[in-house]
Amino acid sequence: MAQSALIAVGGTILGTVLGAGIQYLNSRKSAEEASERIFEQRALDSKFERLERLHDTLDDCLTKFRDVIVQAPNDMEDYSERVREPYDEFIDAADKARIYLSPEERNTIDETIDKFNEARTYLSLWAQHLDDSHQDFRAYHEYEVSRDELEDAADPVIKIVRKKLDPEFDQDE
Repeated sequence: MAQSALIAVGGTILGTVLGAGIQYLNSRKSAEEASERIFEQRALDSKFERLERLHDTLDDCLTKFRDVIVQAPNDMEDYSERVREPYDEFIDAADKARIYLSPEERNTIDETIDKFNEARTYLSLWAQHLDDSHQDFRAYHEYEVSRDELEDAADPVIKIVRKKLDPEFDQDE
């Protein structure tokens, strides 16, 4: 009788330990899965934030460049505020969004950056020409950049971002 009671107690203890071990492993697996889901959600949130920032900074840069093309920069300080700052923010956003883009999409963005850099250079020369106090004054040359050229350069990037944010986005809209 003592032996069967000992076996019963041992079986109960072994069953309890085994149950606790299984429960621990299940809770650890659940915690790892939850942690992985949180990581994936953060990565997805980061992707969307970076792509949205790319879109917003490009739109802001385009808007400000168009305004400066119509209404000349007053001086280098005005140029810095209205051209250089939005351009730098766009470049920063493009650099941070590159991780989520294909090589073809990166090339498209590089082409847009090149066009905006060309416009930025033109606007800088124009601002230098208008700013009598600027020490690096160079002869102003008549290079023109049009608002339409900038819009044409920005349009493919805007479509890329919209497609990334909404896979059902119709490119022909």
